[in-house]
Amino acid sequence: MAPPTFVADPSGPATKVHAKPYVLEPEIILTFDLVPTPGSAGTIEAVERSEWAGMRHREIGNFQAWHYPADRVLVHCECFLNDGVRSVEPIGDPVLTTLPPSESAIR
Repeated sequence: MAPPTFVADPSGPATKVHAKPYVLEPEIILTFDLVPTPGSAGTIEAVERSEWAGMRHREIGNFQAWHYPADRVLVHCECFLNDGVRSVEPIGDPVLTTLPPSESAIR
């Protein structure tokens, strides 16, 4: 991976980039029927019918940046994965220790 390139004074107009990564997951509808007496395993309901209703988008994170076309630069502002998707808390991510400590380091 190439090291990041920093631009002190970007020129020209900027375009905000906002992306929401997602995964496709099946949308399945289950219809349950309550049984009058519990079964041997203690069940009180049974699946009467199942129906596949298509696919749905489940957002897994957020990404925001500014794009400066004249400089051919994308300035990353925010990027994270939602809880339950990431395997490490951001503060414990070893990759983040390679980033500059503050924005003063990029001016």
